[in-house]
This record gives sequence, structure tokens and C-alpha cells, in this order.
Amino acid sequence: MLRSFLAVLAGLALGMFVITAVESIIPLIYPMPRAVDPGDTEALRTMMAGMPVGVFVILMLGWIFGALAGGLLAARVASTWFYRAPLLHALAVGVVQTAGSIANFSLLPHPTWVLVAGLVVFIPMALLGGQLGRRPAA
Repeated sequence: MLRSFLAVLAGLALGMFVITAVESIIPLIYPMPRAVDPGDTEALRTMMAGMPVGVFVILMLGWIFGALAGGLLAARVASTWFYRAPLLHALAVGVVQTAGSIANFSLLPHPTWVLVAGLVVFIPMALLGGQLGRRPAA
């Protein structure tokens, strides 16, 4: 049980790290206007509405690689007592990441295609990572 919890927690931590690392590229390519205060939610909403598509493509790449890496690590660390256990751990990572994206969407507006992609991308990519992270049968 503890190993399962730690496997999912490690997958989530790695996924968040990868997402943050990829998203850190965005300000290098698309700098935030100086007039925007990161603490002002209304200013951020206005800024998000005018962002170029490239910002959201990079965001999506972060989500894809973060879910893939998180699912892979969770499956790798997971117990193999049941042959589907690694995939179940990867699925748990994808579900929590999807819930995180829903929370993010409630805070800031995103284009419709990003909303749809955010609901669809995490679970399949985490499961793919879980499949890649499964240990070979002994």
C-alpha cells in the first residue's frame, strides 16, 4: 500500500517537474507584458485571452511529456503483485493530473481546444507511459 502511494506520488512529482520545465520555455519565447501583474487575476485573464497559439502548443507539449513521464515512473516503481498494477498506478497519475487541469481551467480562461485537450491528454499519455514503464515478466 505504501509503495503504491509512493509510486503515484513520485509520478505526480516528476510529471509536475516536467510540465513546469517545459512551461518555463514560454516566457523566453513569449515574454509577459510588463504592465501585467502576476498577482492580478483579472489582468491575467485579459492576457490569456490575447495569447498566441504557440503558447498553448508549448503548454500542451508540457502536459504530454509530463503525463508520459509521470505514468512511466509510477508504473516502474509500482508493485508487480498483479500484472495490471503498474497501469493502475499510471492511471491514478493521469486522473490526478486531469483534475489539476480542471482546477487550472476554473482559475484562468483557456481556448476551447485547450480545454478539450486538457480533459483528454493526461490519462492516455499516462497510460502510455505506464505501458512503457512496465517491468518485463520474470
